[in-house]
Amino acid sequence: MPAASGSEADNNGKTRFLTFWTTLPGILTGVAAVITATVGLITLLNSGSTGNETPASSRGQAQVTTPATSSTTEPAGARSKPDVRANGSLTMARGDYADLERGLIEISPNADLIFGPESTPHLFATASAFLAPRPGRPTKRGCANALSARRDPFEILPQLDTRSICVSTSEGHVAAVTVITAPGAESSQLRLAYSVWR
Repeated sequence: MPAASGSEADNNGKTRFLTFWTTLPGILTGVAAVITATVGLITLLNSGSTGNETPASSRGQAQVTTPATSSTTEPAGARSKPDVRANGSLTMARGDYADLERGLIEISPNADLIFGPESTPHLFATASAFLAPRPGRPTKRGCANALSARRDPFEILPQLDTRSICVSTSEGHVAAVTVITAPGAESSQLRLAYSVWR
């Protein structure tokens, strides 16, 4: 008889397992797994790209990346300095990836930032990048110091007491982003000015 009760216990366990997948939490778990696998596959396929693609967001909409020409919104030290590698501004929709060195909104192995899909705006560093908020106008030296003291994987934008965030990019450069416009009642997009130093 113990074998029968063990067999019944196995059957009950299998039944409960299979029943789970027909419940709302089971369906949501399955959908999340499919979405995660799809994003991983897209990232993997894009990592072998030649770089000749038109910049586009993850939703397929063209994004405008404008080199900064006035000093009103760019981080300090960004204009006319020989150590500046790249600077400009980016407009990100939720779920967009940004490569600061190239000034592009696209999913790529060199992406540095992700604008999260959460209802409370989050800015995430990619796997090889990290963040450090810094009050005042960011400089290369100030950001290098901030990044050596702090390595945040993400920032919750409404909770920051500064608009400037230092970034250690996926390629190992020091960069800074300044929040120009955060998502709110008027827009769901995040607009950033950025500078990447050599």
